[in-house]
Amino acid sequence: MKPFPRMYAERTLTRMYRKLNWNDAQLGRYRQIFDAAANLYGIITLRDLLALLHRMGETVTEEDFLAFAEIMRHEEHCYHILAEDEIYTDGRPVEPIDRELIHESLVEFGFEGYDEVLAAQQGKPLYIPDLKTFLKYADEDYYEETSVTKALRQFFQTALHRSRKDAEELLLETILVVRCEYRNPMQAAFDDFARMQIPMTFREAQQLGKLLKNLNNTTRNPYNRGFTPEELHQREGNRKPKSISFGANLTAQFSDGTLDAREWMQKVMQDDTLSDDMRGMLLAELMKQQGSISDKTPAPSRNGLCPCGSGKKYKRCCGKK
Repeated sequence: MKPFPRMYAERTLTRMYRKLNWNDAQLGRYRQIFDAAANLYGIITLRDLLALLHRMGETVTEEDFLAFAEIMRHEEHCYHILAEDEIYTDGRPVEPIDRELIHESLVEFGFEGYDEVLAAQQGKPLYIPDLKTFLKYADEDYYEETSVTKALRQFFQTALHRSRKDAEELLLETILVVRCEYRNPMQAAFDDFARMQIPMTFREAQQLGKLLKNLNNTTRNPYNRGFTPEELHQREGNRKPKSISFGANLTAQFSDGTLDAREWMQKVMQDDTLSDDMRGMLLAELMKQQGSISDKTPAPSRNGLCPCGSGKKYKRCCGKK
C-alpha cells in the first residue's frame, strides 16, 4: 500500500476553494453529501456518487464535482478518497472519477475491513433514497426510527431498567455494532452486552435475541450498499429469513466446565435444534461467563479502536459513558 494522499496546507486549500468558486452554502451541502455517502455506503466510487446525485436532482457538473473531491481528498474528514494504485501495491491507475470514497474506519487499522466490505458489496444494487433522507446520514449517529428500534429501546427501559437517555445510548451502540459487523452481527451484539456486564435472565436473553434478529434484518449497512438484509431478500424474491431458534443438545457440553464463553455463544446462536427457552438460558449463562472474562481485560486506549466493534475510537464511543 502506498502512503495516503498528504493533507494540504491551508494556503493551498484556499487557492483550490477560490478556483472552485462555490459559496459557503454549496460547500456545506457537498460536505454533508460526502459525509453521508461515507456513513451509509462505506465504499462508493465517485462515479457512482455523481450518478446518484444526478438521480436525486443535483445538477453539479463532473468537473466541479471532481474539483471538490480533490479538495476533500487533501483535508481531514471521516473518509479517504483513494485510487486502486493507492490501496494496493499492484493496483492499476484509474481516472479521478473512478477513485473510491472510503469510510476511515475501513482503512484506519489496515485494509482488512475495506476488503471485507468491498467483497460483500459485489453484485448488489445501490440503495438510493431521496436527497433529504440521504443527507440525514451525514450524522454518523443517525438511524431510521422504526417499530423495531422502538421495541428494542422499550426493552432496554423496561426489562433492563435503563433510563430513557441510557436506553437511547445503548440502542445506538447496538445499531452501530450490527451495522459494522457482517459475518455474525448478533454474536457481536451479544459480545458487547457481555463486555458491559449487563445482567439478564434467560427469558430476557431469549427476548433480546429475537429483537436483535429483527434489528439486523432492518438495519442499513455498507455491506449491502445501504440496503437492509430484508430489502435485499425482497428484491431477490426470497422469503424473509427464518427466525432464530436456540438449541438444546449443548447442555452436557456446557456443563463440563471447559467451555470458551465466546465460542459457545456463537454455537448457541447458530444451532437450530434448541428450544427458545433453552437458548435463552444458555445465552444468559454464557454472557455471565463472558462478563467474568471481560473483568480481566485491561481498558482500551482512549485513542484506540473501541472494542464494541463500532469502528470508532474508544474516546468517541464507549469511552464517552
